[in-house]
Amino acid sequence: MKYHQLFACHFLYIEVFKYKEKILKASKIPEPEFLELLHGLLNKITFISEIHIDKNIWEEASNLCSEIDEKDTSHITLSLYLKAKIWTGDTKLTKKLIQKSFNSFFDY
Repeated sequence: MKYHQLFACHFLYIEVFKYKEKILKASKIPEPEFLELLHGLLNKITFISEIHIDKNIWEEASNLCSEIDEKDTSHITLSLYLKAKIWTGDTKLTKKLIQKSFNSFFDY
């Protein structure tokens, strides 16, 4: 079985809790079960603080995300910083980044 190490920026915490109600509604999972699953998942992720990443990498990621979705800049920054692939289901983001010669995506 293949295992992958998961990394995320701290912004992910904000996103998860910002959309918690939407996730609960779509998943139809009772909130206590959702929180237990979320806790287990978050414990498997290594979180990297964005403040440790050089501003040049931030600028490169910002240029890539401009005209797509600025909220994804921190995720692309982390990918560039770690030289790691992005795991996303956002097809618009993927297509637009590929057009800008960024093609470091995890195939699932």
